[in-house]
Amino acid sequence: EGLPIGYLSYRDGDFRWITNDLNNYFGVSLSADSRALVTVQTQFSEDAWVAPFAEPDMAKPITSDGQTVWATWSPDGRIVYMKSENIWVMESDGRDPRQLTVNTEGAGFLPRVSPDSRYVVFFSSQDNRIWRMDMDGNNAKQLTNSPLDALFDLSPDGKWVVYTKSSTEKGIWKVSIEGGDPVRLTDAEGYLPVISPDGRWIAYSYQDKDATPRAGIAIMAFEGGAPTKRCDIPTHGWTRWDVNGRSLLYIKTERGVGNIWRQPIEGGTPKQITDRKSVV
Repeated sequence: EGLPIGYLSYRDGDFRWITNDLNNYFGVSLSADSRALVTVQTQFSEDAWVAPFAEPDMAKPITSDGQTVWATWSPDGRIVYMKSENIWVMESDGRDPRQLTVNTEGAGFLPRVSPDSRYVVFFSSQDNRIWRMDMDGNNAKQLTNSPLDALFDLSPDGKWVVYTKSSTEKGIWKVSIEGGDPVRLTDAEGYLPVISPDGRWIAYSYQDKDATPRAGIAIMAFEGGAPTKRCDIPTHGWTRWDVNGRSLLYIKTERGVGNIWRQPIEGGTPKQITDRKSVV
């Protein structure tokens, strides 16, 4: 639903709508004679882009509907994504899109495909928990039980889902992809966990006034425990491991334009990977 604009008379309390569509409007201002009104109409458009890893600036869109979000690769080279609050799958060039879920139990967000291509794991907005289903969309199974379990990653061996608890038991946890009791990995508050390609480490965003730096990315062993390293890089948005597991990739936004940067785990100066000049 949109955010419309209405008019309320301060004299008699009468109210009427000025807009009657489903668009979003941000802010209003009247001309000096009150005969004209100016506002900003907000429209969002998101599509999936694909680029060679060696040439990230060669990225090209493979969808054009403006509704493709949370795109992720499957091991067999297809792309799983969210569209219109359902999970879909398509070929790597955008061909043959196929809907996997029917939105009867809430939207499926953040889909991730298991390394063996057997499961799609996702977050359900209906119960705020993590679920998994078969790659064809059948046999959905709830994996977590507490509210607001989200922001997860899958281990490279396909056995574990590592996720963030946002309820009273805050922190990073893991649960078997087959279900069962969850296991706490850290007592400290953390979010957005990502697992290294060799499955040995977990990087996650944190904020801690007693740490140095106070906010950034912490790295701990997959078995859990205290961080072994902290990196002073932006914590907003997703962080990803480089394919060799020796660097973290993250997005840095300057003058409204986001680019991908690489931070070596062993320290040193981060390096800019993409050089996009505009948001288009």
